[in-house]
Amino acid sequence: MKHQLTYKDESSDKFWNIETSGNSFTVIYGKSGTAGQTQTKSFENEETCIKEAEKLLKEKLKKGYKENSSSNYLETWKELCASKNIKEEFFKHFSFLAESNEDKEILSKLAAQVVHIHVDQEEALIVKLKYSDPDFSELCEIRCNPPFTGAPPKGLPKSYVKTAQVHNGIYFEDLGGGAIGYFGISEKGKIIEGGWEPEALEEGDNEEYLETLEEKELSIDDVPCIIEFGQNWILSDPLKKRFIRNRVIYSFPTKIVNWFESKRPTNFCSDRFFCGFSHREFWI
Repeated sequence: MKHQLTYKDESSDKFWNIETSGNSFTVIYGKSGTAGQTQTKSFENEETCIKEAEKLLKEKLKKGYKENSSSNYLETWKELCASKNIKEEFFKHFSFLAESNEDKEILSKLAAQVVHIHVDQEEALIVKLKYSDPDFSELCEIRCNPPFTGAPPKGLPKSYVKTAQVHNGIYFEDLGGGAIGYFGISEKGKIIEGGWEPEALEEGDNEEYLETLEEKELSIDDVPCIIEFGQNWILSDPLKKRFIRNRVIYSFPTKIVNWFESKRPTNFCSDRFFCGFSHREFWI
């Protein structure tokens, strides 16, 4: 037995998950986008455990909690694939990433280039788009992984976590080499960093920054790469936060070990993800 519930109103946005295993169940609850708190309770036998778990589940549903839509993601994705208008459904499905009119314009142009959508054997949503450049006859294949359902690690940008809870990794292979996108969160709660090597921070003029990390009892492993653009990486700085409670995002170009601070409050969902998709022209 496994259930993932969410509750959201004008003042609250929280989750409540329960999973049974033998004669015990584990409950994880808290504010959406956080790791939450974990409680485990054991019983004399499995039958009693399931009975008590179902009792708690019914109580939460009565209070207004709803089943997380990510629990039924496959059914939703199959409906998307079977749609007669996949371009429109593509736009609707990824509209959660579009926060500005600019985002929506980019998403609309991407949708116009969609030619096929299917779910592969690993239960990932695969979207194929055509390039506008006639020299590129091969289709671009965007891989959108199943939702992340575990407890996210502390300190991640909330928008990153919320994106992973819809697709735990969205990326495609760049024609120029490498991948563009983000790779999600591992089962152990760690960011999957692709080709990024933290040791690169030890090169170049970063002595002052490294010293500050050490003073805060942090290391280069605490500066994760959250998005990859081929041979360029976007890093999340654990030393700073924006007023929207997301970390400051920095660009780390190949062979240039310097920091370039984003000029506006960064939301992972829109600003950076769409930057990745708009990196190469898919549209006419």
